[in-house]
Amino acid sequence: MKKMGIKNKLILSLLAASLIPLVSISYYAYWKAEESMRVPMMEQINSIKNVTKAQLTYYFNSVKAQVIALSQNVGTKDALSAFTQGFNQYQKDLNLGPADIQASRKKVQSFYSGDFLNEYKKQNEGKQIDVRAIESRLNDNEILLQANYIYDNPNPLGSKHKYERHESNAAYNATHAKFHQGFREYIEKFGYYDIFLIDANSGDVVYSVFKEIDFATSLKNGPHSDSPLAKVFKQALLLPEGDSAVMGDFERYQPSFGSPASFIASPIYIDGVIKGVIALQIPFEQINKITLAKHTNMKTLETFLVGSDFLMRSDTIGDPEHRNVRSSFRNPEKGSIKNANIERALRGEDQMFVGKDYIGREVVGAFSNVDILGHNWAIETIVDKNEAFAAVAQMRIALLIGTVVAALVVCFAGFMYARGLANQLTELAEGLRLGAGIVAGSSKQIA
Repeated sequence: MKKMGIKNKLILSLLAASLIPLVSISYYAYWKAEESMRVPMMEQINSIKNVTKAQLTYYFNSVKAQVIALSQNVGTKDALSAFTQGFNQYQKDLNLGPADIQASRKKVQSFYSGDFLNEYKKQNEGKQIDVRAIESRLNDNEILLQANYIYDNPNPLGSKHKYERHESNAAYNATHAKFHQGFREYIEKFGYYDIFLIDANSGDVVYSVFKEIDFATSLKNGPHSDSPLAKVFKQALLLPEGDSAVMGDFERYQPSFGSPASFIASPIYIDGVIKGVIALQIPFEQINKITLAKHTNMKTLETFLVGSDFLMRSDTIGDPEHRNVRSSFRNPEKGSIKNANIERALRGEDQMFVGKDYIGREVVGAFSNVDILGHNWAIETIVDKNEAFAAVAQMRIALLIGTVVAALVVCFAGFMYARGLANQLTELAEGLRLGAGIVAGSSKQIA
């Protein structure tokens, strides 16, 4: 193998001496710059998570304060007393015979097997429920109220709350006309799904704004006595007089066509005696307004909530078909999020991370838990990694181009300098060789 000449060795040595420091300095500059850009971005994402967490806590504390204020309001107490009295004597006030009561039962049966069941199947991929089992547990008084305020209500499903009163001559109807507008305006103003007044003794839902099929049923022994509303009602009965309330976590609620629902309730005391409970149905749409709010211009930014059952408590952006609140509860297999980050968040850890999200995207994010009136949820804020570190990627490309250009300049200059120096050394060596030859020749002649 032919040995490398001194000229080539010199050129390579000088180029190496120039390029190694250049590349090392460029890499160090990139590493420091990347670190200085990544950390603020992750802290920004964590800050958005914390802001959203604070907004959620404020919202639910406000809900608690509102239901307590309602339970202590004189107007609410008057309404409960009047509705309970009118409810209990409704059948007597109407003074109807067995034939009329049976006709009213057929109306209720018709509504359950028609409008209600059709909407339930529409919202639940055609699934059936035994509506006869629900209706059969209603007594005559309850049947008459549902017939008059649901079946005879001329408004379609979703608009039953617009009905002011039934035309029949009963004390309950006059009470409804007196108080209904105020309660209806309250839920419209504050964004609640429904308001319920429940008698403490019987568990009867003596009033609701929206008149779903939980209206005029007993939460103690009626068809919805095991429902999420019944649970918070029974818990509220145990609360002392004063600033007390209890909230139930989201569960599927049959009267709302199987949609997930959460209720918060507070006891109503009159003269030191518990007479009833007022409950608010909390819509998850209000939660979405908080979690889906845009805090930056990042298109892939999203914050979402997951309950301790790993089902959604808010809608996601990355998988809106399956991982929204409704779909999550209706199809947990496709709609849940159970991964290491969510499990760690539910354990109380508060971390920033770079990794994969619930659909396998590389993301930058932050997670922690959030206490919602005694319920432990996970909150996570994420941004697509490419978008989050777009500035880092642009810097990497710019630095790479700059390094390549600088390297070419250094290579060219180094090559020219090394070649010139090598040529000089070569000429010097050649001169020495010739001089040595002359001296050797002269020595031979002298000899």
